[in-house]
Amino acid sequence: GASMRVVAPMLEAGSLPNLAALAQSGVHGTIRSQFPIDSPPVWNSIVTGVSPKRHGIPSFAYKDDAGEKRLFLSTHRKVPAVWNILSQAGFSVGVVNFWNTYPPDRVSGVMISDHVLAREVAGRAMISRAEAPQPGTTVYPEAWAERIDGLLGEKTPLTHVANPFRNNEKLPKWVLKRDLVRRYEEDAALARIALAIEHEVRPDLMMVLLPGVDRVSHHLWGNLEPPEKYPPRLRPDDEARAAGLTALQDYYRYVDAILGLL
Repeated sequence: GASMRVVAPMLEAGSLPNLAALAQSGVHGTIRSQFPIDSPPVWNSIVTGVSPKRHGIPSFAYKDDAGEKRLFLSTHRKVPAVWNILSQAGFSVGVVNFWNTYPPDRVSGVMISDHVLAREVAGRAMISRAEAPQPGTTVYPEAWAERIDGLLGEKTPLTHVANPFRNNEKLPKWVLKRDLVRRYEEDAALARIALAIEHEVRPDLMMVLLPGVDRVSHHLWGNLEPPEKYPPRLRPDDEARAAGLTALQDYYRYVDAILGLL
């Protein structure tokens, strides 16, 4: 969900030091994506290297033999993901919250399924009007389950960047602040889980998907646009628009701080 429209000026201003270090030591730019730009087919193409037609997950949901819509699961992936390939080759992996990792694969290391966040799964089922699977084990190996529950409940601050949505009354009226406060907390929880795996397992490959930038942008992206692009009933005043843009940039700073920890 990260956009160079936000990233580029912040890099230039020195606001994203950890992302800047990655960019300077590698390659960065705007990527061409799969179409339609839905998360399940795109992320599964990223981890398999093949098209949605080949990997078998073209959308959020499918119709079963009875005509009922159901969310796609890891068992629908037709080709190995990078964590399967590396595990089979004798390398260790840590995988946290990647799309369609429920039920979790038996990897050489630790996999925390994207279904570890129950409200996230409920949201996917709602927008696709599909049935979510019955809750089950979201962690492999299961010995990590109790520890993950504790990390999900941890509330101490992870970074120096405060939650930009908590008690922020200046944001545009359409922003669902309670939802965005939760996104901040969930990204912190996922990062804590990844750090715990790194500390204990030190896997050859660590993959952690922090969805907050994407989710926050659904609410705040419009604050980059000039006011005349809004319909009159939704047009924010200058103070609300500035507050929305600041909150969006603060969230990028927050994720940059998490990157620094990782």
